Amino acid sequence: MGLAGDVVAATTLPAPALDGLRQALDEFSRKTSARGRAYAEQRRVGEITVTSGAVHATVRGTEDYEVIWERAEGAWFPSCSCPVEVYCKHAYAVAWSLLTAGETRQTSAVRAATAPVDSGALRRFREATHTWERQQAVWQLLAPLPREGFDLYAATSEILAEPDPDLRCWQLARMISGRANEWLPDALEPFRERPDLAARAAERARHELARDLAVWAGQPRRTAERRLRLVFGLERRAGAAALTLQARLTTPRLIDVPRSATQLQQLRNELRYDPALLPPEQAALLCWLTDYGPGSVDQHALRGEHWLPSRWLLQRVADSALAAWDDALPPDLATRAGVQPRAPVRFSAWVTGRRRFTTLEPRRQS
Repeated sequence: MGLAGDVVAATTLPAPALDGLRQALDEFSRKTSARGRAYAEQRRVGEITVTSGAVHATVRGTEDYEVIWERAEGAWFPSCSCPVEVYCKHAYAVAWSLLTAGETRQTSAVRAATAPVDSGALRRFREATHTWERQQAVWQLLAPLPREGFDLYAATSEILAEPDPDLRCWQLARMISGRANEWLPDALEPFRERPDLAARAAERARHELARDLAVWAGQPRRTAERRLRLVFGLERRAGAAALTLQARLTTPRLIDVPRSATQLQQLRNELRYDPALLPPEQAALLCWLTDYGPGSVDQHALRGEHWLPSRWLLQRVADSALAAWDDALPPDLATRAGVQPRAPVRFSAWVTGRRRFTTLEPRRQS
């Protein structure tokens, strides 16, 4: 068994990881901390293996115990094969040995899962013009890192296309440290904390957004492909006159075709996926018809000249292109109502007592 006194600098862990390990020791009780330091001083800690996100060692106690310190999301968590299992003196001894070895710079016995980084890999990553050449350089930079569960190409595909070599290195450093518990190849350490490059990337993103918005604003506006309108009619029913209301649709293939309630609902569903299908005021009319309309032909009794439809509908269609009289009105009923075929539908309101009535506004007689 190797001895803790042979362990020196934890050069395989970045400074943030070492700081986190020191903070983790504060979670141990005072008694456990004292016993753990004594174990370290008695050289009971064996050979320490350091990887990008874990520390492994064997500690000699009543028997040999296996200790593992694992790092996740910047925090360290210990475990041990002893009966205590967590936050025991054995785990403290391993962390203490690793940290003090880095401070005292004794002879190294740490078997780190890293390898010397070829500085030429970074140069090739910066200077290569083809993405496949840059990818090969990334593989060389990441050679010391275990690749299980780490999709190199998927993680770096966008980075490889970055034209700015400084931003490319900075983005690669951020990606690696985020996926490897802040471990970085030595060649990328200068790009770990680079507020200047972060500002450069943010400024470029703003310019690209402004450019895209300018292109979008310069594009011709799309014209609605369909038109919806209401057609009012008059007909005789049971010896009396009745008012009919029909929704009609015009498309590139249909011209002023009546639509049933089911067809209007289908059009409403299409509108959800394509809001530009109808002009805004016609889209609002369609929503009202599908929410409140009783069907494709909305009929109301016409008592003299008084009709009581929805006030919302009247406000929408009155004196607008949304509604017109049918071109095939019975002449006698049209004369009686004072309306003309194809003419805009006009309404007027009057109040009696506390009730508000809406009436068809007859054509003025000359």
